[in-house]
Amino acid sequence: MTKGARFRRSAGFARFAGLSRSARGSYQISEFGVALYCLVALVLIPLANLSVLPLRWSLAKSLIGSQVHRYAQAETFSQALREAANDEAGQSLQKIGGIKNKTQKLVLVVESAKLQGQRKYINKPGTVPADWLPEGSNAPDVYRLELSADCEIAPLFLLPLAAVKIPGLTVPLAVQFEDSAVFENRGRDPNSGEYYLNE
Repeated sequence: MTKGARFRRSAGFARFAGLSRSARGSYQISEFGVALYCLVALVLIPLANLSVLPLRWSLAKSLIGSQVHRYAQAETFSQALREAANDEAGQSLQKIGGIKNKTQKLVLVVESAKLQGQRKYINKPGTVPADWLPEGSNAPDVYRLELSADCEIAPLFLLPLAAVKIPGLTVPLAVQFEDSAVFENRGRDPNSGEYYLNE
């Protein structure tokens, strides 16, 4: 084999090897992009959401508790209902960010210490039965205001997957909060003679 033939053969092999390395490099770059996307979508974003959702949940739970304690300090049951109707709890929840208060309900729960396990749920003033009033036949009773709120907690990042609904990842997480506090004013209105908890 002549020297020129050997040179042409080695040059052709070098070009072939160079093209092969380039093809392998392009394939590796595309693999890296897919792996990076999977890392972000399947690992980093869920981890970020898992760290934010419990924080927002605990803040919302604490706020619901503070709101119902404030309602329990109202002079009358009707005043507590008016404050709840103004959706002050929902406005405070929205200030946290990422939390939407869809509905909330405030009721007066009357539980008899004499009749174990029996209770009445009152949602309108003036409707507490006479037997369940402080001097009724079922006394002593415990009077609590119970606040329930249906909320949606949004994750930090919502994955744009319309076909798949995963709470806390692709759609907000639906949560119901409940808390209660003892109604503090058990006195009577000197003008009407009615208990404040029934006004």
